[in-house]
Amino acid sequence: IVALSASMGGIDALTTILSYFPEKCPPTVIALNAEPAVVETFIKRMDSDLKCSIKAAKDGTALTPGTIHIAFDPERHVVIEPGSPAKLRLIDRDPVDGMRPAANLLFGSIARGSVPATAAVLTGMGADGAKGLKLMRDSGCKTFVQDPNTAMVAEAPTAAIAAGAADGQLGLDDLGTALIASCNSA
Repeated sequence: IVALSASMGGIDALTTILSYFPEKCPPTVIALNAEPAVVETFIKRMDSDLKCSIKAAKDGTALTPGTIHIAFDPERHVVIEPGSPAKLRLIDRDPVDGMRPAANLLFGSIARGSVPATAAVLTGMGADGAKGLKLMRDSGCKTFVQDPNTAMVAEAPTAAIAAGAADGQLGLDDLGTALIASCNSA
């Protein structure tokens, strides 16, 4: 599984990264904090542009190759339920560190469930994703951050680096390639 988080500047970053995903990409879950109407337009546009499928996250969906799920509902968090295949769960819960959906919960659920995955924190405000990405790294997952110098807002990637959560920091083109390569080598 590939798990990503983004907020401010995330649409542009994801447009670049996801262009590297093949038709049968690893199941992908993205926690995206952005205006819902903007994300819905992004999903429609990208679904026709990408080789794989991209959809709004729906509770209980089995995570299968070839599909990217974007969680952006400001009322619900997204987590991964382990299994074969793993499932996407949308849960009602108060914001975590001011965020909903919170990347820390998404990444933490992957680490706690021992789900084989790779993840990255992309451009965004605040520190959401740093703690969860560290949990993933500590559990043996491959973890990345967007190079803060290429981020529209460097706070989130910088926080993840400071937390010791990243195996590497990469520009967007390299990140798209690295995410797929790390899943293919697992």
